[in-house]
Amino acid sequence: GRHFPVTSVVAANETLDVAFLKIDATDLKPVTIGDSSSVSIGDPTLVIGHPESFINTLSLGNVAGFRTYGELGSEPQIQITNPISSGNSGGVVLNRFGEVIGIPTWFVEYEQNIVQVQNLNFALPINEALGLFAR
Repeated sequence: GRHFPVTSVVAANETLDVAFLKIDATDLKPVTIGDSSSVSIGDPTLVIGHPESFINTLSLGNVAGFRTYGELGSEPQIQITNPISSGNSGGVVLNRFGEVIGIPTWFVEYEQNIVQVQNLNFALPINEALGLFAR
């Protein structure tokens, strides 16, 4: 229920559609950052976000794979089975220890003739996201 003004953009990448923002706030508890290079297919995942304005939504899933998508660079994205929608982008993907391993970024959803595609959801690995600070 609290809102904080953004004081600056710390790092951003338009291609990856991610930005880290600085706010002036006190009494906040930071999240623990995990290591996305240690993630394996089948690992349980939790996604927290605000899909379609449903605040603090939690979805359960697993790591389904690692995929490289040309438009998003050469680094593999984490494919997850967690249901995500518009509004989950910029949230967090947590491992079973509650550590951030990724940022939900995009999903594939379309219906063509009788073929329906669902649960093709992807996250930017946290190691890659934190690498934006070094660029």
